[in-house]
Amino acid sequence: YLKEKLKELTSVDHSRFYTVPNALNDYILAITEPAVQTGVMYRGSGTHKLDCESVKDALLNISRETPITFYGHCPDFIEQSMYEFTHIHWTGSITGYYGSLSQRLNSVMVVPLLSNEFNRCKSNIAWIEGTFAGAAVLAPAFEEFAKVDGIMTYDTQEVFELNALEMIKNTDFCKQMWQKSKDYINANLLLSKINPLRLEIFENVINL
Repeated sequence: YLKEKLKELTSVDHSRFYTVPNALNDYILAITEPAVQTGVMYRGSGTHKLDCESVKDALLNISRETPITFYGHCPDFIEQSMYEFTHIHWTGSITGYYGSLSQRLNSVMVVPLLSNEFNRCKSNIAWIEGTFAGAAVLAPAFEEFAKVDGIMTYDTQEVFELNALEMIKNTDFCKQMWQKSKDYINANLLLSKINPLRLEIFENVINL
């Protein structure tokens, strides 16, 4: 989506546009096993405030059923609610962040995003990190997520809530979705496989 938007906005040679996907750094990380506990997690910075508010009622209803663990940003409406939650503050340490994810404590990761051009231009890195954390991922039905068989998608707040609650109840389904995601990432989105694409682009530029 990002590539196509840039094509619309530029008049340069579009044949030289490349999309290099985000990938899991398999030089130091590996996807191991599915989550060891049933639960819901969210990861994101304060820049996602409006994204979270787009599913405010759903997140509150989910919180009524099970506590949500928030990595980074925790919405005000969650902090001010009567429901239990966990807030893991972002410390700036990427090592500590991935260390927390590797504990595999939540079977479901939710990725709420407003439907706009900016969000549609984003990568699916949240899904990659969720899979690393052992979770099945619920994300918007944007092209970047919908193209992967192992991602549960939503298009309305009502579907977001319904799918999240169903996933919480069905651990076997979550493990199946997680396995599909793991297989896809290991086959297509490891940094050791993606970096050669970057090198090829650099070499093409140098040889112009």
